[in-house]
Amino acid sequence: MDELKGRKVLVTGGNGFVGTHLVKRLRMLEAEVYAFDKSSNNDKVASLDITDFGRVNEYLNQVKPDYIIHLAAVMGKADRDMAMKANYEATMNILDSYGSYRKFVYVSTSEFYCGNTPPFREDMGTNPITPYSESKLLCEKYCNDLIAQGKPISIVRPSIIYGPGQGLGMFIPTLVMTCLSNEEFRMTKGEQTRDFIFVDDIVDILVRVLASESANGQVFNAGVGKPVQLMEAVRIVRRLTQSRSNIQLGAIPYKDNEPMEYYHDISKARRLLGWSPRFSLKDGLRLTVDSYKA
Repeated sequence: MDELKGRKVLVTGGNGFVGTHLVKRLRMLEAEVYAFDKSSNNDKVASLDITDFGRVNEYLNQVKPDYIIHLAAVMGKADRDMAMKANYEATMNILDSYGSYRKFVYVSTSEFYCGNTPPFREDMGTNPITPYSESKLLCEKYCNDLIAQGKPISIVRPSIIYGPGQGLGMFIPTLVMTCLSNEEFRMTKGEQTRDFIFVDDIVDILVRVLASESANGQVFNAGVGKPVQLMEAVRIVRRLTQSRSNIQLGAIPYKDNEPMEYYHDISKARRLLGWSPRFSLKDGLRLTVDSYKA
């Protein structure tokens, strides 16, 4: 990726799970990397709250990045006011504060595909079911308004990311830590399918989108494109950890709106970017388990 060598690249959310891996890759590519996050114990990542619009504005115009990858967001069970401020208003602030970028990559969500029949395509209708996905969809709409004005913006919709360094609270890291501790793991029957993508594959597509002019104005799904039942992921992790954990399938009921099938169509990314995920679920989980053992 010679296009990025020596270029200023800003990563928001640079101290987060994906951000940490992305910053490392960009430095390997010899980009001049800048990053900020709400909390940072890393002197290479500035401590900056994305909702502090004035300071963000000042930082952007001081750094003057060539490229921006916008990862920072409030996820999970944030209330609507916080989701709107930290996700939607903060994204608008970045885009309004600084317009001299060669490329802006907005990292969105696949959550609002719920209600569609998989595999999910980029041209399908959207159905935001949480304040988080509602705020993300509004961000996409704002990006599309700027794309219509000729701005070099791309949107990436990841599926379910996992890998080394992911904090507890998500399914895979919770499962791995429980199995390593040989503790009981309670879950649904595990019949529902998900599209799990290893973090290095997400980093790959983000870098490709960043460096590709043909990606301008496009939306890309980023998944493996293969449905995997949760119970299968559990079997793999249990084998890799040689765990004695008692897996309580069916101990937790399905949610009322539980999507039973969930996976992406990634043919657009293959066609326009030449990108395909490199890690199988088994290989990605092996690396993830090894990282938690270290």
